[in-house]
Amino acid sequence: MGKIKNPPSDIRYPYPKAVGSGFSTGKIIGRAMEREHFSKWGDYMRILDLVELDNDGHREIRFCQFYRKAGGKNNDWIFGQGAGHMKIETFYN
Repeated sequence: MGKIKNPPSDIRYPYPKAVGSGFSTGKIIGRAMEREHFSKWGDYMRILDLVELDNDGHREIRFCQFYRKAGGKNNDWIFGQGAGHMKIETFYN
């Protein structure tokens, strides 16, 4: 388990297997967070990040979440798998 880092670390995006090995790196330049509490299940931290990719400087929006069991402390957060992302232009279309 861990905690939500503030400021957040850089993000590594691995290339799809069809493209080959390697990865891109991005910096989180903006973040919005909203915690939802469910008394039976625990807490979910919904996060929307604005990411700037290092290779070409374009920006993307990333969606992710953290979870902790009911009664958990600040170091009990677990990162939710499968953070999706998209270009900002796609959002406006």
